[in-house]
Amino acid sequence: MLKERMDAVNAKDEALKAYAATHSFSVEFIPPRAPHIGGLWESAVKSAMNLLLRAMGSAVLKEDELHTVLVDVEAVLHSRPLVVDSGSPNEGEVLTPAHLLVGRTLVSLPPESELPRPDSSLSYLQRWQLVSAIKQRFWRDWTRDYLLSLQ
Repeated sequence: MLKERMDAVNAKDEALKAYAATHSFSVEFIPPRAPHIGGLWESAVKSAMNLLLRAMGSAVLKEDELHTVLVDVEAVLHSRPLVVDSGSPNEGEVLTPAHLLVGRTLVSLPPESELPRPDSSLSYLQRWQLVSAIKQRFWRDWTRDYLLSLQ
């Protein structure tokens, strides 16, 4: 759908084409099942998926629990800075992918908790603790990998 709209814009709007040419703006589409074309951003997706799978381990989550984990993982990934922070207090808020998506920063830090046993007969409290532990482990692993990538 997006590609069809971009094709329509590219075919009809000469002013937009001129603006894109002068500002070195381009839109590239990645074919389905070809993540090797994506480069850096696809490696970030692969890294996040591996961290999420490692954080989940052998836990069996219900649909709403999995949705909760994925939304928090999305908030973590979309809250990383896109540009290097100069450290100046006059500069304002750092630009993140969330700013481009929703216009503000998504802030979601999972609460600390211990990992309960992965069992299908868990109480509601234990299931909440399991989901919280998965989010905390993802946060801990992702921040460690992200900070290492900045060095």
